[in-house]
Amino acid sequence: MLGSEVLLYFDVVDASFTAKVNPRTTARPGDTIKLAMDLEKIHIFDKETELVILN
Repeated sequence: MLGSEVLLYFDVVDASFTAKVNPRTTARPGDTIKLAMDLEKIHIFDKETELVILN
């Protein structure tokens, strides 16, 4: 938790992701949750180069 923000770190297959979610989330480490992504607000970066892949 970061005050007014909560970051969730999760893996899907071989990719790692971070999601900023509602600070009222009840998700806790080890929970299985469903996420929906707004593709208009997604930012994807290359882990090695830190360059933008999709913005």
